[in-house]
Amino acid sequence: MNVLIVSQCSKKAREQSCQILDQFAERKGDGCWQTMITQQGLDTLRRLLRKSARRNTAVACHWVKKSGQTELLWIVGNLRRFNVHGSVPTNRTSRDILRSKHESGWRSIESIAVLTAIAGLFHDFGKAGALFQKGLKNASARGYQPFRHEWLSVRLFQALVGQQTDEQWLARLGELKPADEKTLLAQLYKDTQERTESPFISLPPMAQVVAWLILSHHRLPQYLRKDAPPGFEQDNWLTAQLNANWNSCNHLKDGWSARDFKDVWRFPEGTPLQSSTWREKARQLAKRAAHAVSVYEFGSWIRFSPYIWRVCRSCSPIIFTLRRCLSLRGRMRLMPPGRTPIGQRGSSSRSWMSTILASRIMRFY
Repeated sequence: MNVLIVSQCSKKAREQSCQILDQFAERKGDGCWQTMITQQGLDTLRRLLRKSARRNTAVACHWVKKSGQTELLWIVGNLRRFNVHGSVPTNRTSRDILRSKHESGWRSIESIAVLTAIAGLFHDFGKAGALFQKGLKNASARGYQPFRHEWLSVRLFQALVGQQTDEQWLARLGELKPADEKTLLAQLYKDTQERTESPFISLPPMAQVVAWLILSHHRLPQYLRKDAPPGFEQDNWLTAQLNANWNSCNHLKDGWSARDFKDVWRFPEGTPLQSSTWREKARQLAKRAAHAVSVYEFGSWIRFSPYIWRVCRSCSPIIFTLRRCLSLRGRMRLMPPGRTPIGQRGSSSRSWMSTILASRIMRFY
C-alpha cells in the first residue's frame, strides 16, 4: 500500500524517529515520508516507533488511496499534535478564539447573577433602623414599625444611587468607604404619614431592577388602602403610583408618635457600610459588573420594555427569575445545618430546579 508518514516529533525524539523512518520510506520533506509498503512492513515500522517513543514523539501514518484521498491508519506518541483526521494545525494559541463561553443559550445569566447579588447586599439595610432594633430587644410597644424594613432598604439604595447613571453608581459601589455613610443618610428620602412617593422616579434602568428586588424580596407590592386601587393601564405605574402604601399601611395607623417616625429613619449603630466584609463583597460585585457587558445590555433592554413593570407587576420571566433566586438564596442561607433543602421533601420538581438554579447562580453571594 502507498502510505504517507508525517512526523511532528521534537528534540531527541525527532532524531530517533527520523532514523527509523529513513529505513522504511523515502523522505519527502523535513517531517514527511512516502513509500509503498506491505501490511507486515507497516506493522514492523509501527512496533519500532512505539518501542522508542518518548514524550515528544508524534508520528501519524496515512493510507493514500487510488482516488487520491487519504485515510488515517494510526498515530504513535502525542495525539494532541494532530486532530482526529491526523491533520497538523497551522498555528497554536491559548486564546479563546471561538468564544464558546459567550455562546450560552441564556444571554441574561450573568445579569441575573450580578443584579441578584447586588440586591442581596442591600435587601436588609432597613433592619439597622433604631425602631427595628428596639423591636428585636422587645423594647417597642408594637411588634411592627411604621415602614417595613424592605421599604427602608429601598430608600437607602435610592440615596446611594442618587442622580447617577448605572455606570456611575456601579463604579461607586466598588469604592465605598465608611465615611460615605454620612452623605448617604443626608440624601435619604424620609416618608411620613402625609408625604410619600415612588423611590423609582430618578433611578436608572438597572438600579430600578435592583430596587424592585429589594422591595419585593418578601412579597410583591399590593395596594393595601381601603379606597379603590388605581389602574395599571399607564406605563409609568412604577414611577408615578408605587409608594409606601403598596408595601404596608402601618404608617397610617393611629398611635404613632413623632419620635417613632424619627426613630424609624435613624441608624444609631450605623449601616453595613461600616463593615469591611460588606465593602469587600461590594467591591467584588462592582468589578464583576464592570466586566459583564450583558449587564449593561440588560439595562438597555429594561429601558425599552416598560410593560415589564405593568403586566402582573413581576410576571416577566427574567424579573421573576431574579426574585426567585434572591428569595431562595435567602432561605438556603438561613436553613439550619443538616436540614433537608427545599424541594427534597416531596415538593415539585420546579421548586427543586429553581433551588439548584439559585444556589449555582449565587455561589459568590
